[in-house]
Amino acid sequence: MQGTLSSAKWWLPTTKFDFDPPIMPSLLDAQRRARNTPHAISDKVIRHANLVRLFLRATFLSDILTPDMTTIADWALYATQQRQTTEVYTTQAPPSSQMLQQ
Repeated sequence: MQGTLSSAKWWLPTTKFDFDPPIMPSLLDAQRRARNTPHAISDKVIRHANLVRLFLRATFLSDILTPDMTTIADWALYATQQRQTTEVYTTQAPPSSQMLQQ
């Protein structure tokens, strides 16, 4: 099946930082590069990462980093709260502790 989706109301988020990659395309790229290596990333891990990303309300890496942009913020790393934003995200339940350990 082929098709396209379009809407006059869709928008793409932007970032105010240089070299601020979108999280999911970066993970998918890492998955492709690691395929057939000991560091391969499973589709299940990618799905879980996306669910956590949606819960966190994050699009770009900068959305989950500390203010000095050097490490992932604890609230994001442990998925203890959602990012405060005016952007609209789908409602996503908090991830289970089992999911976070994978």
